[in-house]
Amino acid sequence: MRNRSVAAGRSRCRDGRFRRRRRRPRQGEVAGPGQQSAPNSRRSTLRPAGSAGIAGSPETLLAGVSCTSPASCLGAGAYGTSTSNTAVAEPWNGTTWRIQPVSPPVRALFTGLSDVSCTAPGACTAVGGYSTAQGHGKPLALFERWNGTTWRTQAPPALAGRAELSSVSCSAATACTAVGYALNGSAVQGVVHIYGV
Repeated sequence: MRNRSVAAGRSRCRDGRFRRRRRRPRQGEVAGPGQQSAPNSRRSTLRPAGSAGIAGSPETLLAGVSCTSPASCLGAGAYGTSTSNTAVAEPWNGTTWRIQPVSPPVRALFTGLSDVSCTAPGACTAVGGYSTAQGHGKPLALFERWNGTTWRTQAPPALAGRAELSSVSCSAATACTAVGYALNGSAVQGVVHIYGV
């Protein structure tokens, strides 16, 4: 009677030699050459979440987002009409987005936010730019803080010429670093501003 026993994980070939069986990768393992990947139940999937939108506005742009939990995010950007652009924030509660008005600087004609950073649901800082009629369309740096109830415009950094802030990162509610550019004449210079330190 032929001996049908084989070593664990191996099977006998026709020539009598043993060959190793290919094991199917376990869940989450990366497949090797010639293997099929096992399904990973922990793999995340992207799904559209929409946006609140602005009634009467043909376009709304969210340029930055910051989340402190899966059910607490804040998007920042601007919406436009035929005559103006206005800064807007949209908080996410895990189910829906909603519109959150952003207080513009005094005499601001056009406003827009380019980035936002939150350290808690009630502690967010957003940056961008704005212009006034007196400035003849020249952009100025915009710095806004959210305290959980209202947005408040902070004193803009003292930058000569045109200036805008494009990105911000906060390690605490009152400790943020923002970057952007300043244009004075034909010279363009990157700028870094540290707030609340």
